[in-house]
Amino acid sequence: MPMLQNTWIRYGVIAACSASVATGCIIERRSLDGPGYAAVEPRNYCPGDPVTASFDFLGDLRCPAGLDELCAMTAPTVAMTSEPMLFPAQSILGYTGNVDFIAPDAPSFDVRYNPDRDEVLIPTEEFRDGNRVFVGRSSTDRLFRGTRQGPLDSVLAHDGMCAGGVPVNAPQVVPGLPDFSPNLALTDLCNLNAVHVIVTLSGGAIGSPYTQALAPNQCLGEMPGVPSSTQNARMVEVRPMTMDPATRCTATGPHMPPPPLRTRVRMQCR
Repeated sequence: MPMLQNTWIRYGVIAACSASVATGCIIERRSLDGPGYAAVEPRNYCPGDPVTASFDFLGDLRCPAGLDELCAMTAPTVAMTSEPMLFPAQSILGYTGNVDFIAPDAPSFDVRYNPDRDEVLIPTEEFRDGNRVFVGRSSTDRLFRGTRQGPLDSVLAHDGMCAGGVPVNAPQVVPGLPDFSPNLALTDLCNLNAVHVIVTLSGGAIGSPYTQALAPNQCLGEMPGVPSSTQNARMVEVRPMTMDPATRCTATGPHMPPPPLRTRVRMQCR
C-alpha cells in the first residue's frame, strides 16, 4: 500500500480531531477475532453453491452519529478479485462489503482482498482525556481459498444430562454453515456405542422425523427401507434402548446423568 495514502489519511484524521474536540485523537489498535476482516461462506463448498465473499472492519463498532464525513474519509476502498474469475473485479468503498457468486465445479477457488491502506481507522463514541478514540485495524492484503467439499465423516458427542428430572442425551446438529456447504446430504449414520440405541433424524425440509434402532457399530446404510428424506436431516437425537441402571435424575437432585453417547455421520455433496 502506498505510504503516501496512509500518511494522507492519518493527517486528515488528526485535522478532523483537532476541529471537533478540545485536544485531538487517540488511535488504539484492536485486532478482529477469528480470521480477521475477510471471510468466505461456505468455506468448503459444493459445486453450484451460492457463496458470499465479504469484508468487515467494524466488528461490533459503528460510525458515531454526526461523523459521516469523517467516516467516509477513513473508510477504505477494497479491491476484490477471484481466480478463476467467478465475479467481475470489484472496488468497494466502505468499512464493510460483499460479493455474491456461484461456486465452480473445480477443486478450489481464490478470492483476493487488496485494501488501499495497511491500517483502517474507525472513529468511536469514546473519549479519553478529551481525545476521541479511534480504533485501528490491520488491513494487509488477504487471500482466501475455498475448497471443494469431499466426503465428510464427523463424530457427534451426545453428552448425558438431567433435564427437569428426565435423563436425556444432548441432540447435535450435523455440520453446516459457515464451515461447510448447506448442500451436503446426510448419507449415513452409525452407532459408535457399546449399547443398542434409538436414533431420530429431523430438521430437514422434506419428510417427517425418522427413528431407527441401531445395534453397536451398526449404520443406517445397512438398514432396509430408510427413506431418502433422511438425507435432508440436520438434527441427530439419540438415546439408549435400555437406561444405564446407575442413572439418577430427579426434580430436586442429586443427579447421576446418563453416560455420554456418540454417533458418526457421513455427509457428501448432492
